[in-house]
Amino acid sequence: MKKVFKCMIIAIFLMALVAGCSSDSDTPAESGESATLSLWSFTEELLIMARDYYLVDFPDTIAIEFTMIDRHELESRLDPAFAAGVGPDMFGVDVALTKKYVNGGILADLDHFRPLVADLEIVQYVVDIGTSPDGVLRSLSWQATPGGIWYRRDLAELYLGVSEPEDVQPLVANFDVMLDTARRIRDASDGN
Repeated sequence: MKKVFKCMIIAIFLMALVAGCSSDSDTPAESGESATLSLWSFTEELLIMARDYYLVDFPDTIAIEFTMIDRHELESRLDPAFAAGVGPDMFGVDVALTKKYVNGGILADLDHFRPLVADLEIVQYVVDIGTSPDGVLRSLSWQATPGGIWYRRDLAELYLGVSEPEDVQPLVANFDVMLDTARRIRDASDGN
């Protein structure tokens, strides 16, 4: 799993570098120069990913400039920055805002990374969310999992015959098993 995260963050940073470079110039890594990558986010996750998975392997390639912005202010800070042409190189937003920026005509064409996306077996809905209506990949995320699963014990007992967390855990252990469990609940409840 750590290898997948490392590959993803390297791909994301390469995307940011490529997006920021003109086609007739070398990237900072190729020219031997150091560059600064501007990151904006409402959480420290983007900074942690950069520090723990990219800078470990490329400590002298890029300097990170991180700006933490309150979740409720992020959109109102991004929009004027992008309109003025001074937006961050990379930014983290909730899925609720992702399509706005993917479809907004400001993100780089990342289609040349599709083979890497396939090799890393990135969950398809992450690719779909990051693809603009014209079919161009414009964004990727390293997350594709729920933060938690909550259930009602009485309904688990009624439809699955178990209620204790240690008995429910195997029923949601991976995506395929979770789908089978959902089908069991659907069938046992007559679709209710």
